[in-house]
Amino acid sequence: MTLNRGLSLLSLRSESGNLPFRTEQGWTQVDLSLTPAAHGQPVTLTLHYQGSLLSGRNAYSKVNGGRFMNPIEPPAFMSYAGQEVAFLQGFGSTWYPLLWTQEAVQQGFRLPIDRLQVRFPASYQVWSSTGTVQRSADGQWIDVLHKTRTSLPEAASAALANPQHHSFDQATLFYRASSFLPQKEQAYTLQVQQLLALHHWLAPAQQQKQQWKLVVVPFLQTPAIGAGLPFLPETSSLSYYGSYSQERQYDQAASKVAMGWWNTMLQQTKPYSATKETKYIQNPEPAFSIADSSRLNTLLSAYSAAVTTDRLVGKAYLSKTMHVCQRLHDNTLPGFARTKDPKLDQILHQEMLRLGTACDSGGLYLYHIQQEIGQGTLTHFLQNQAQHSQGDTTLHFLQQRGVTNL
Repeated sequence: MTLNRGLSLLSLRSESGNLPFRTEQGWTQVDLSLTPAAHGQPVTLTLHYQGSLLSGRNAYSKVNGGRFMNPIEPPAFMSYAGQEVAFLQGFGSTWYPLLWTQEAVQQGFRLPIDRLQVRFPASYQVWSSTGTVQRSADGQWIDVLHKTRTSLPEAASAALANPQHHSFDQATLFYRASSFLPQKEQAYTLQVQQLLALHHWLAPAQQQKQQWKLVVVPFLQTPAIGAGLPFLPETSSLSYYGSYSQERQYDQAASKVAMGWWNTMLQQTKPYSATKETKYIQNPEPAFSIADSSRLNTLLSAYSAAVTTDRLVGKAYLSKTMHVCQRLHDNTLPGFARTKDPKLDQILHQEMLRLGTACDSGGLYLYHIQQEIGQGTLTHFLQNQAQHSQGDTTLHFLQQRGVTNL
């Protein structure tokens, strides 16, 4: 058996005792000849290992545990350790360092992991959305224990060496001092407000007991929403909110939050596959892919962002936005985005810019359904889907009402 590059194996045991292993060309070679596996029988292995990051934070893509960032279909995992910050985002057995075998990569499956323990220095402050956080017996470490039999939600664990914090109503934001510049405060505030608005809308039964903790982390383009522990992006682009109208600022923040929220809900039931990333790299790392649901995510996110912005800014924002989007749709000819009236198209795009909407057709589809069955009925349905992560049921519901391009 050959374990993937980037792993530093400390010890390996089977039911019969310690097993020999060696490293060759970056891969760990394990000798199973003296185990039941040599006779076609199952064998239980216990591995103690640590990982190594191949590149720094400025060259993170395509190294162990990471993949290209896509704002429409956010990564299923993005994990990092270094520079006084560490975070593990995603599902239990996809965390960095990934525990793959060459055979698993070739055949497209993952090794199951029943329990995962992550250890941070005791000087770090540690948060976890699902794991148990406890101090080690010698007091030098903070351990996070996760049972990974089932998929974990996004934003699983985070640690900061010297965290600062900023308190909001029903939420506390933790961050590195260098990541919370004055010009970014407004952007973080808006995203927290939109998160709370989305939570109150889609999970009203929990709004009295939920106290949110949020952590600002690098690399993200879209917030990762976990069980009471969202990650917000540490990105310079957040500082540009100040030049936009109030409606656009709220809508831009809402779009990011809603995308992260629905991505988490839809990811939990999506299939995984593993393949060699490229034939041009010697001993390449596995590439991790997920069955696509970006269109459904975009549809739900666009409508949700408009609803929560309407709840925050008022001014009949939802109806105004959808009216502009409907006029834009009616003024567009089929094929190659041609327009019936170019001058009207320019006027409508100026109004879109003021409102901060991209006029995604998905939001308009759901607004039409809202008008057909009533906002209360649609809201109740979405609340139920958000709590039970039933992506297939959502698809069936929408397709019954004429939404076919998903």
